[in-house]
Amino acid sequence: MVKRFYLVAVILFLTSSKVIAQDECLNFHVIHSEPLGYLNEEGKVVGEHVDIIHQIAKYSNLCITPILMPYPRIWQGLEMGKHDGGIVFKSQVRSHLVEYVAKLRTVSVAVVAKKNIELNSYEDLADISIAIRRGVHLSERFDNDSNLTVMQVNQYEQVIKMLMHDRVDAMAASTFVLHYLLNKVNGLDKVDFNKKFNLGYKEQWLQMSKKSNHKDKIPALNQAVQIIINNGVLDQITERYYGPQWQIINQ
Repeated sequence: MVKRFYLVAVILFLTSSKVIAQDECLNFHVIHSEPLGYLNEEGKVVGEHVDIIHQIAKYSNLCITPILMPYPRIWQGLEMGKHDGGIVFKSQVRSHLVEYVAKLRTVSVAVVAKKNIELNSYEDLADISIAIRRGVHLSERFDNDSNLTVMQVNQYEQVIKMLMHDRVDAMAASTFVLHYLLNKVNGLDKVDFNKKFNLGYKEQWLQMSKKSNHKDKIPALNQAVQIIINNGVLDQITERYYGPQWQIINQ
């Protein structure tokens, strides 16, 4: 009877310890869009941001669980504290929702048109149709320009399909993402990245919800980000997804 009591006590202790350990894990969103985050053929969550989060977890010695989420739900979740944070572009409009943990890098945002179209100035954008992913913020001028013909769709893959099937003249997004997805469908010959029209640059940050219960871990997360930047791990991940010419693509 005594042995049984101790056995039950040990089981309860181990079970409660496991629950505590799970509660200590941070839940970080990953935008559900290839190559940032997606399910591979085996049903495993993979992607560029997933890899970055795993490295941040490694060097911060923290338990972090990447969760695939559609872009609109990310901001709703951060506002309500339904998840702890994740990687997303810095946005002044939404700064009141988050704590800025660490800057990862600066990413170019551009309009990429079909080869036969010349984009020499911003005014040229008014003469073409442009596909973008719904809800994305590219630049203040572009986002608020009623003179532009902009078609919004839910996924970047749809943006690429619209261009490939000549339903639009151009597309706008991070040049990284556009180059990756065009390459995937053998569509790089459809455009000329050397003639893209830059809208500007967006800062990619690791951010945490102001309502997260883990804000005390911000210093450890910040330190981990600095490590993966300084030791070249972030560059290695970037090259894995965008190739050895990724710095040129991001100009």
